[in-house]
Amino acid sequence: GEWSGEEFADEWFTTRGLRFMGGGSWNRWLRMWVNGKVGEALLYDEDDPTVGQRTALSVDTGIQATRFLRVSPQVSWEQFTDNGAPVYSGLVGRLKIEAFATPVHWFRFIVDQSTFSGTSSQEALFAWERSPGTALYIGGHTRIVRGSEDDPVSNPERDWTAFTKLSWVFN
Repeated sequence: GEWSGEEFADEWFTTRGLRFMGGGSWNRWLRMWVNGKVGEALLYDEDDPTVGQRTALSVDTGIQATRFLRVSPQVSWEQFTDNGAPVYSGLVGRLKIEAFATPVHWFRFIVDQSTFSGTSSQEALFAWERSPGTALYIGGHTRIVRGSEDDPVSNPERDWTAFTKLSWVFN
C-alpha cells in the first residue's frame, strides 16, 4: 500500500494506491520482473493539476543463454483517467541486445518505441573497459518523431547524436 502527499503548483495533493512487484531469476539464463501500480496519481499539469486514477504494468525480461549475448525485451503500459474519462494511455517498448566479445570489449544496441511520444529510436554503443576508471565508449543515437496525429506517416523528423567518452586513471 502507498499513501503520499506532495506540493505541486502551490497546491497540496494526497494520493493512495497499491504497488506490486514480483519475479527473479528462473534459471541460469532467464530472469523476469513484473511491476504494477493501481490507484490515485497526480496529473502534473501546471495550469490544471488533478488527482485521477492511474494503472501501470511493466514486464522486464533478461535472456542470457550464453555468456557472450544478452537479450532484454521490456514493455510498459500506463493509463490515466479523470472521473472515468481517459486522459492518456500508451505503451513503451524496448529491446536491448548486449554482446560481450571479451570481458574488456562489449557492444550494446537498444531499440525504443513509444506510443506516448510517437517516437522510435535506436542507440548503439561500443565499449572498451580496461579497468574501473579506464575506458573508452563510442556510440550514436537516432530518433524518429512521427508527424501530427492527423497524418502520422508523412513528415517524420529524424535527429542524430554521436558521442564518445574517454576516461583514464593514472597510477
